[in-house]
Amino acid sequence: MDIEETHKEFFMEVTTKASIGEDFSSAVMFELFEEVAVENGDIEGLHYSPFQKTGLQIDGYYHDEVTDMMTIAVSDFRISEELEKLNSDDIKTAFKRVGNFVKKAFSQNFLEELEISSQGYQVGEKLRAEKNKISRIKFILFSNANLVSRMTGMESENIDGIPCSYAVLDFGRYFEIINSKTGSEPITVDLEALGWDPLPMLPAASKTNEYQAYLVAMPGNLLGDIYQEFGPRLLEQNVRTFLQARGKVNKGIQTTLKERPEMFFAYNNGITATASEIEKGKNSDGEIGITKIENLQIVNGGQTTASMLYARDKAKTDLSKVYIQMKLSVIRENLEEVVPNISRFANTQNRVSEADFFSNHPFHIAIEEKSRRINAPAKEGHFGGSKWFYERARGQYRDGQAYLSNAERKSFLAEFPKNQMFTKTDLAKYHVSFQQVPYQVSKGAQFNFLAFAKEVAKTWSDSETHFSDDWFKHAVAKAIIFKGLDAMIPRSDWYEGGYKANVVTYSISWLIHNLEKKKMEIDFQKIWIKQGLTEELEKVFAIVSKAVYMKIQDTPPEMKNVTEWCKQQGCWNGVKDLELDVSEADLKKIAISREEAKQNLSDAKKIQKIDNEINAEQIIFNMGESQVIALKNFAKENKFLSPDGDRVLEKRKRDPLLTPGDNRVLIKLLKTAQSMGFTL
Repeated sequence: MDIEETHKEFFMEVTTKASIGEDFSSAVMFELFEEVAVENGDIEGLHYSPFQKTGLQIDGYYHDEVTDMMTIAVSDFRISEELEKLNSDDIKTAFKRVGNFVKKAFSQNFLEELEISSQGYQVGEKLRAEKNKISRIKFILFSNANLVSRMTGMESENIDGIPCSYAVLDFGRYFEIINSKTGSEPITVDLEALGWDPLPMLPAASKTNEYQAYLVAMPGNLLGDIYQEFGPRLLEQNVRTFLQARGKVNKGIQTTLKERPEMFFAYNNGITATASEIEKGKNSDGEIGITKIENLQIVNGGQTTASMLYARDKAKTDLSKVYIQMKLSVIRENLEEVVPNISRFANTQNRVSEADFFSNHPFHIAIEEKSRRINAPAKEGHFGGSKWFYERARGQYRDGQAYLSNAERKSFLAEFPKNQMFTKTDLAKYHVSFQQVPYQVSKGAQFNFLAFAKEVAKTWSDSETHFSDDWFKHAVAKAIIFKGLDAMIPRSDWYEGGYKANVVTYSISWLIHNLEKKKMEIDFQKIWIKQGLTEELEKVFAIVSKAVYMKIQDTPPEMKNVTEWCKQQGCWNGVKDLELDVSEADLKKIAISREEAKQNLSDAKKIQKIDNEINAEQIIFNMGESQVIALKNFAKENKFLSPDGDRVLEKRKRDPLLTPGDNRVLIKLLKTAQSMGFTL
């Protein structure tokens, strides 16, 4: 589809969801744009907090507690099926309104003019409380209009001494991102546009058409400028940063930058970066240097990179004498395959756990396989069943439709409806809510995913059979419950807006916690068969969600911001013991005994063990000679090829029929390789 057709589909989705009561149109639009912005790496997440007053507007915020950067979003929702134009005056007006809100929030009397329960008060109180900590404010505009001509940026300004930067996600960029192969825009660093001369470099390897390497002395200020412009998008292939596995700001780096800036090049390990292409030009001295870098990714040294901007913004450190050694690999072919490997090997000085490479973890591959194979029962009123699409890697759902005809696309969407697609972070959100850790879910998708990844990687290591077909069906049932409650809340007469995401995760956690006290568990099989909420479950949630909505707003005096309070275990301690008038009869209709649930799990594990053995033997039997050789080379390079494994691989090259013992050797070898990122 072209951009106009895509906008009509987008507008139809927004209005349809609003008309069936899922939320207000502006909220639906914000949610869709936030999802794309997170996927693209523009932001880490946002708490939806809409507020408007004459000359003031804000729609969402996110405070990064590590870098102390505050991201603030403002929305421009056009109520038209036709794609409208976004001009520079529209952009300046939107940023002026949200900038005015921040300035007002920093003033003395503004909060006293607002209702404590209003979103404006909640965000304003957060801004005022954190003012002295904030290192930078990043403003982002969401608009479903199309930017008339690409703006290169807006001039930075300060608000009360805090540096600010600006980003626009218009419908043109939205369209480009959702139609890109990887689900994100490639990064192009134009040094001239950033105000820099060509960057001197030293060739560091024999040139080939596929690969070139350079050593660069990267100025600290330039690295800060690049990170300011592109943020986390620079670090998508840095496995540690992608999973938000960040500690506190590195004090050693900060000390060296401030006290011995001229020695930073000597003391720091430097950064490793990749690109798909570079352009060269001459500087004022006639020397050849790099003028443009395409598809830049920093695959090792993410903390060093982020530290430049933090030091300049927060500590007001002069970076003019700071240089960082950079190894830049230019890879023209197989970029998607080679770059993750460079990231992986560049991080070997500090052991990277299986969770760090979680997209390629066998757990993900197994869940993906189940999602493509297992048919869901037909919903009430439908003749045929469908499937739940698990997106293991970013962009898979779009890629599955990219080259289909209209008829084929309709068939794909009938098999995998859009509302039955869920991602890794979605799965983490569902799972952790049912694990009764709603304060962790409330901290944001990436933070929650990291904890989920560690837990699942450990469980997989202990028992792969735990993740059976029934586990997948239960995961889908959790998704149905989560999505169903998410749609219920805006239709409730008591709901006045705000905190919906918190109410959903806390309500689910309350129900599971209180069922556990009665030695009961949700009957996930019943939800799976119905493919929707049961009448009894809706009745229970109608009571629970209202009580939770009221309770989470009862914040302690020292923390008036409800969104921030929901991130604290203290909030959960207050919610979980709520005594509610929930019908015992309804609870019995939605749950089964713990003993029955344990027996079902045990039976599912036994079946899965048999299935795993059959599937593994089938994979071994179907391996081609080139795949056998690739597996052997991978095992050799990574130093886990035993003499017995080598013997069986040589035998398998000649004959696909192996003895049961040899099959076990090869299955173990393949599993080890897959856990390290190898794919057939």
